[in-house]
Amino acid sequence: MRKTEYNVPVAGLKQIVNLAAEGDSTIPERQAILEAHKLELQRRQEELDRAFTAVNMKLSRYETILKGQPDPDAGNPMGLC
Repeated sequence: MRKTEYNVPVAGLKQIVNLAAEGDSTIPERQAILEAHKLELQRRQEELDRAFTAVNMKLSRYETILKGQPDPDAGNPMGLC
């Protein structure tokens, strides 16, 4: 796997490369960098999952309306769009 597939920011990659040049004794530090990055990726994934669900709900609403069925969100001021 290439380092770009990790989606690690350039600064983090530089830090990992510099540490790797110092040898295996820096593995715990490199591991900590990747663990922190993993947490950030997880946070972003959760955010994307929520957005994906919201978009799917809106699309379902539009499909219902286009089929001539009653708007399931009628009267809901948050569902106007």
